[in-house]
Amino acid sequence: MIDFALTFAHQYPIVFYSIIIIALLLEGPIVIFTLTSLSGVLNLPLWVIFILAIIGDAGGDILHFLVGKYSKKLISKIPFFSKIKIKNQSFLNFYQKIKEYPLLEKLIIIKYTPPLTTPGLLYLGSSELDFYHFLKSTLPLCLISSALVFSIGVCFSGRANLTNHINLILIGLGVCLFILTKGMRRVGKKLVQTIEKKHK
Repeated sequence: MIDFALTFAHQYPIVFYSIIIIALLLEGPIVIFTLTSLSGVLNLPLWVIFILAIIGDAGGDILHFLVGKYSKKLISKIPFFSKIKIKNQSFLNFYQKIKEYPLLEKLIIIKYTPPLTTPGLLYLGSSELDFYHFLKSTLPLCLISSALVFSIGVCFSGRANLTNHINLILIGLGVCLFILTKGMRRVGKKLVQTIEKKHK
């Protein structure tokens, strides 16, 4: 499989990097960590992966925000759809609670509470929030989270390059991804609790 990926990357670089960007938009941290960890095996420059990581993380946030912003304008022009309102009471209660928080704190809660990330970013887009204000707040968060996942991936990459056994690399990668996912959720939960405690 690694040989196929290498051959494909060399023969179709534009398609290969396009697939990576799409994957980053869908599931950024996992793809960043995997690419960084296998950078030596796949012969991918680390600086390219880091730039792709930031593009993927920020791109996902921007895409959600813009969909929320412009779909609201489009839907409001269609009589039937303009009458539809969000009926998920738990989400509305959550958003009502954080409505008055500063934007940066609001974004931390939305980005690091996985079930709320997509609806939260869409809802921010559909509000009257200025796009450039949103961009200035989300970019530092994307940079920090990308740098953190990238650094952990680089550490694992050094270990992965010490062995030629692809099975061991993939098992190690799976274990690290599990620990990384659990760790990020824990950190996110702590951040959310700290912010909520501050506003009580």
